[in-house]
Amino acid sequence: MSLWPWLVGTAGGFAAGWMVRRRSGGAVGLSGRKGTVLPGPAVRWLREAHGALGVWAVGHQEAVLPEAALDPELSHEVAERIQAKLKLFGPGSSGGTERGESTVLVTELLGERVAAMLLESSWATPERIDRAREDLQALLEAMTYRRLADEMGHDPLHPGVTAGTVALALTSELEHQFGADVLLAVPVASGAVILGVSPRADRRLLNISIDHASPLGSAANGGAVDLRTHADPTGHAAPDRRLRDEQWVLLGLDYRGERIAAVALGLRSDGSSVAAIRDAAQPALRLSVPRLVAALAADEIRSISITDPLTGLHNRRGLDGELGRMGGAGGVLVACDLDRFKKLNDTLGHAAGDKALVHFAGILKELVRGSDCAARVGGEEFHIWAPGATISRGAEIAERIRVALEHGGWKYENTPWPLTASFGVAGVPETTASIHNLAVQADAALYVAKERGRNRVEIAPGG
Repeated sequence: MSLWPWLVGTAGGFAAGWMVRRRSGGAVGLSGRKGTVLPGPAVRWLREAHGALGVWAVGHQEAVLPEAALDPELSHEVAERIQAKLKLFGPGSSGGTERGESTVLVTELLGERVAAMLLESSWATPERIDRAREDLQALLEAMTYRRLADEMGHDPLHPGVTAGTVALALTSELEHQFGADVLLAVPVASGAVILGVSPRADRRLLNISIDHASPLGSAANGGAVDLRTHADPTGHAAPDRRLRDEQWVLLGLDYRGERIAAVALGLRSDGSSVAAIRDAAQPALRLSVPRLVAALAADEIRSISITDPLTGLHNRRGLDGELGRMGGAGGVLVACDLDRFKKLNDTLGHAAGDKALVHFAGILKELVRGSDCAARVGGEEFHIWAPGATISRGAEIAERIRVALEHGGWKYENTPWPLTASFGVAGVPETTASIHNLAVQADAALYVAKERGRNRVEIAPGG
């Protein structure tokens, strides 16, 4: 079965056309096809399908709305009065049915969106009212999905759609709905990682690791959800972060019985129960789950394609991707190569050589800042890309790594072996005006370092 039955698409729009026919015994509406139609056509289809006098869809701050489909015999004054009434709905409002002399107005709400249907009393049996409510909810969920889809495109495997963009869209949606700071975390071996931070929340929390024991980390790993806490959901992952007087509500995202993520909503106390908050958030969560599952899988596939399996660093393809995202701020490329690596392999064996490479990669992971990229581009060859860094900064990075390796005291199976490396540094704009020349210049400087005795740092000419 497809992971994305809710995907908005042209084919879905045409396929839904058969549903507008009114049949004896009741209307055929949108139930069972949630999220497959856009508001404009949907309100027309729903009016015809239910034989309604009017269908409205109102969403605050959405340019394509309000939408309305009206029976030609419905008076303009009545239509205007209903639409004005719907615009007054807001947080804390609830849907339901309102009976007049000859009509029944059915309303449903989802966040800041409201949909309504006006039926003739003679047509509004309890069964048809229930069906109308189901179809209005389906319409609201389609509107919710459209907001997410417009922000990040429809294809979960598209390079621009990552688990991070899905998380950003969902946290933004929930912030818009609740007026709250929102965090989203996914489980990892060490606890959890905050993959999504809503626009008004603390951006420093993005991509940081949190412990299993933290409220959000526990929730992401299958722990308790649907609860309130006054504690920092991250477990004080950012020690100097200022905490406002707010309560955090923890909600889970589950897929086929397994927890794939959890969200924390920082809410001012408004008397709403956790159950009410969960129910209000559920449509957005439910729509996001299959997208997040698909994006996480796609991220894993992309990660495999750009990762060196031995060291866990980027491979050459991954490095090229990082270089391709270079902005106008310049940057530095450091080329490094383990000294006398062939002698190590010949003396201790290739297994020892692999261990040495992993050891060096560990130093790079520890000393290279998060915004920089370390990659293994050949057998014992590594590159470090530092966007925005100056040539002097690049030389400092190289020297720090050189010293750490030289004094690391590495040994293989209790046999000490002196590991050292040589480094070449090139930068834009100091040594070249083009990013395409960086690798050649850095490698040439590395060759000079080898020629001058190894275990040293050389800067490309012009620096």
